[in-house]
Amino acid sequence: VRRVIGDFGVPIAILIMVLVDVSITDTYTQKLSVPDGFKVTSPEKRGWVINPLGSVEPFPIWMMFASILPAILVYILIFMETQITTLIISKKERMLVKGSGFHLDLLLIVVMGGISALFGLPWMAATTVRSVTHANALTVMSKAVAPGDKPKIQEVKEQRVTGLLVAILV
Repeated sequence: VRRVIGDFGVPIAILIMVLVDVSITDTYTQKLSVPDGFKVTSPEKRGWVINPLGSVEPFPIWMMFASILPAILVYILIFMETQITTLIISKKERMLVKGSGFHLDLLLIVVMGGISALFGLPWMAATTVRSVTHANALTVMSKAVAPGDKPKIQEVKEQRVTGLLVAILV
């Protein structure tokens, strides 16, 4: 029971707080205003695709070259976060079998990052804490045979369904 509560602590806390908010009727809490459909915020100001060379007047040439440094820093940040997450999760003691899945994940991060950048959406990142917590939740530990023995990892349930569900719910 303790492990289940630890694995699902954040969703349980969110659910409890939503129920508390719904049950308390005499206190106003501000809610997020979500539009009915999937559309551009201000269609009269801009469309789905924004001209990278400037919409009102063209960007100066020096600005294109000046943006190289921040772009390299963001690239290093996303690359390092992805690699560190991969190293933490694919430790030898986890006995992971589907190693090619990491390469597919890297390819998806690159493709999704490019598509997100074109549409002004947030970049996809490895989210180390969520990924490690998810891997720990899928880990099956052995029962301690003797007092004082530490449980060892028996297996990790390798699948993509829960990762997809977490991404959809977030």
